[in-house]
Amino acid sequence: ALIYYMTNPDEMHDLVKYLTEYELRIAEGICANIKPEALFHHDDWGSETNSFLRPSMFEDFFLDAYKEIYKYYHDHGVELIFHHADSYCANLIDDMIEMGIDVWQGVMNTNNIPECIEKYGKDITFMGGIDSASVDYEGWTREKIVEQVKRTCDENGPLYFFPCLS
Repeated sequence: ALIYYMTNPDEMHDLVKYLTEYELRIAEGICANIKPEALFHHDDWGSETNSFLRPSMFEDFFLDAYKEIYKYYHDHGVELIFHHADSYCANLIDDMIEMGIDVWQGVMNTNNIPECIEKYGKDITFMGGIDSASVDYEGWTREKIVEQVKRTCDENGPLYFFPCLS
């Protein structure tokens, strides 16, 4: 897929349009029948150290699609949209805000969370900071988990941030 964004952009735009229409049909059923107050949506957009696509390419293919999907949810009673992306996405935060994401869940430490909170905290909440490998390993202890949670809270402060596993 990553190669096709460059070699077959028309077809990839068509694919994203098809997937967006599919997601909107699902959203219609969810909002009509379940009427959620919050939505937890998954889509990893990168690796641990960088986004899969450069921001301009991401915007070209995905920004409008996500804006349409998340707007539908917001317009139909969903108050909070949590978007899970446990990857490097600090270079996409402006797009996340424009899409209507309320909480970026899964934010990893490679994103320099304190800097992200300082710059964007009034527009989006960050949820993460405890990289799974730091607490989920053979030999873990309650003390190690407490240590990681304390470190995460101390580093990221009490505003616009919830500590949790990435």
